[in-house]
Amino acid sequence: TDVDCGGGGADPCLRCANGDSCLANSDCTSKSCDTGGSDTCVAATCSDGSKNGDETDVDCGGGGADPCLRCANGDSCLANSDCTSKSCDTGGSDTCVAATCSDGSKNGDETDVDCGG
Repeated sequence: TDVDCGGGGADPCLRCANGDSCLANSDCTSKSCDTGGSDTCVAATCSDGSKNGDETDVDCGGGGADPCLRCANGDSCLANSDCTSKSCDTGGSDTCVAATCSDGSKNGDETDVDCGG
């Protein structure tokens, strides 16, 4: 979609940098293409209504230099730090789940593993 970047097909090029031309989020390293205006790659934000950048779900989770808010139960996650409950089911659904006092993790408002708080 720009010089030596973007596009799809059988032999896709590298993703494009912010400011380069794009047609879809998948063309951009930020995973965010301004398809409603400039048709250029733009920086992902935590309030753009899309799952992009380092987010694990729409506008939440993820790490990086500028992490978004934590995700609610039922949202996608990769680590406990992605979730408001501080409990990510990484062994199954990869979604945020409610913390319990018997899950073998220090999460929720616990002060140690499954106690305090």
